[in-house]
Amino acid sequence: MRGLLLEALRDIPEQVGVELYMFGSILSSNDIINDVDILVVYECMGGLQMAKHALNGLAYRIPLDITFLHVDEEVELQFVRGQKAVRVADLLPNNALHLTQGLLRSPSAGER
Repeated sequence: MRGLLLEALRDIPEQVGVELYMFGSILSSNDIINDVDILVVYECMGGLQMAKHALNGLAYRIPLDITFLHVDEEVELQFVRGQKAVRVADLLPNNALHLTQGLLRSPSAGER
């Protein structure tokens, strides 16, 4: 399921200007999982709406539990660090271009 999910999520960040993260059991377990935890970090409402639309189509095929945070909220809450979330772009086989791109502007972002 992880491979199918990553393939489906591959182009969403570039298309809508958001960063997608995965966290939870899909990263740590080979067992059967009930849903996939996704974090969407966005800068503008337009990107948020486009991400919601893109993920809505995927949610019909894969059970998703989606959390949406503005980039400033993520910096304040340090959700990525606390949940040990991993950027979807970093999980893709060909992520060389994605590694230098990012929305998060915090000291913790460099540690991811």
